[in-house]
Amino acid sequence: MSIPELLVAVDSLPAEGLDLPLNFEPERLQALVTADGQPAPAIISPLTGRLTISRNGDRLMLKGAFEVTAEIPCDRCLAETQAVLSGRIDEVLELTAPGQTLDESDENDGALAIVDGRVDLSELM
Repeated sequence: MSIPELLVAVDSLPAEGLDLPLNFEPERLQALVTADGQPAPAIISPLTGRLTISRNGDRLMLKGAFEVTAEIPCDRCLAETQAVLSGRIDEVLELTAPGQTLDESDENDGALAIVDGRVDLSELM
């Protein structure tokens, strides 16, 4: 599943970067948070925050912060409880063409495929 607001046209990014407000309703996020066969936490509140996206050649820089309230098991008693989950994003990702692989010596943790001139940042959320 993709979130249309997180499809970014990389060739039209302004030189100063793109400041993107984040505000995604729980229903839109639920499908993105499933992990390796484990049940997804119930998302209670919208995910809110900001993301700054800039490009330097074949690299995309992402910086920002976000928060969301989710229902997760308590660490002590395992009862479901609501918790505010927050995170920071500070990533530099290689841009690749579809099917292109990165050199093993690449120091980046990941890559984003450019498809039709755009990258999809949905999976990063």
